[in-house]
Amino acid sequence: MPSKRIASAAAAVLLSIGGAVADQPSFADSSAYAAFANKTNGLPRQTFRSSDITAPVLQVNSWDKTQTDDSSYIFIGASYGQQKAAPMILSGRDLSLVYADQQYDQVYSSSVQTFNGTKYLTFWEGARSNSSVDGRWLMYDGKYELKYNLTAKGSRNIRNDMPDMRVTRDDTVLLATYETVQFDCSAVGGPKEAPLQDSGFQEMDPATNKVLFEWTARAHFNLSDSFATYDAEFGAGSPAGFDYFHLSSVEKSDDGNYLVSSSHLSMLAMIDGQDGHVMWTLGGKNSDFTDLAGGNATSFAWQHDAQLSGANDIILFDNHVRSTERCRSSDCASRGLRLRLDQEQKTVELVQEFFHPEGVNSGRMGGVQLLKEGHAMVAWGDNPSFVEYNKAGQPVMDVQRGLLGAGRQEGMYAYRVSRHRWQGEPSWPPSV
Repeated sequence: MPSKRIASAAAAVLLSIGGAVADQPSFADSSAYAAFANKTNGLPRQTFRSSDITAPVLQVNSWDKTQTDDSSYIFIGASYGQQKAAPMILSGRDLSLVYADQQYDQVYSSSVQTFNGTKYLTFWEGARSNSSVDGRWLMYDGKYELKYNLTAKGSRNIRNDMPDMRVTRDDTVLLATYETVQFDCSAVGGPKEAPLQDSGFQEMDPATNKVLFEWTARAHFNLSDSFATYDAEFGAGSPAGFDYFHLSSVEKSDDGNYLVSSSHLSMLAMIDGQDGHVMWTLGGKNSDFTDLAGGNATSFAWQHDAQLSGANDIILFDNHVRSTERCRSSDCASRGLRLRLDQEQKTVELVQEFFHPEGVNSGRMGGVQLLKEGHAMVAWGDNPSFVEYNKAGQPVMDVQRGLLGAGRQEGMYAYRVSRHRWQGEPSWPPSV
């Protein structure tokens, strides 16, 4: 099969020649990298004699290998223009390409998650041609064999969107869902009956595909709570409908409730795991928490990838603005963010911020991964960059896979990037 041939070729290169996978895996000079990127139409990449895989060529702005996390591999979903996309695994030692299965139209959120005690390579894949985002989440085992194919269940209008899939501590999975429904949009200047792109999530048993819990935003939040305006930018007038909520992540807490992130409400909410009611909201127009940082803890906006860390901390990527450029000011720059809640007193404090060394702001995407010893890996979304920070918040690795800011090539991104230990055992022999 073509997919097996493509996947095996990339893995076989690693098995045959180790760290010498790439002729030019990275640049250290930004001017030379920009020139190389321009020669490749803004898509810095390379190919191999032994494979038809397209591999990234990276710009390493800084890298203190004595301080970075020692996880073996770096995981990213990547595409290059109109070429096929792939979940990619890079060496944590030299950033060379280890694995790529380049058979998909779009790939996001390549990562490693544990289900029933086994580690899986997980990622979202979907088709370019859809008028609205739709796809599926895939789980591959260490032999790179597909074990689970996950899609949202219900009416034909429910779509499995790319923002999030998380394996819970209960060995279930959470899927972000989108559904187009007819709704009264007059409160935000739309017709009394118009398509609405409603957000929600499903908790599912991967073994049986049974939906265990389901939640939708429209039953709990008003359209007027949104910062999205009723216009074409936010889907008004399109077949998919007005995207007023835009659920960008969901995570299950230890006590069985759900933390959801609404990018278009610029708000996080805790959802009761029994009946789905909103227990509290953080940020947005109606925050339940007093900001002990003078507004800086709850000023996040258009955010992504909210996660729980312990009982009281929340990690998220604060896009902060809708545009993508070099901001160079904390007033408009995107940031990784760590917050601490006192849920009894309903207060929130700012624990840590992670700014990009170039002060960029990314209008879309982005994510944060907490690593050992207080380190964090931040993926910068529309700006195709990932940066690792030490416990003090200082960058110890700063890498680009494309140009930053307004000069970037459309389609180059770093939606989420993560470090993991991973043992791949492909069943095919080396090709060279």
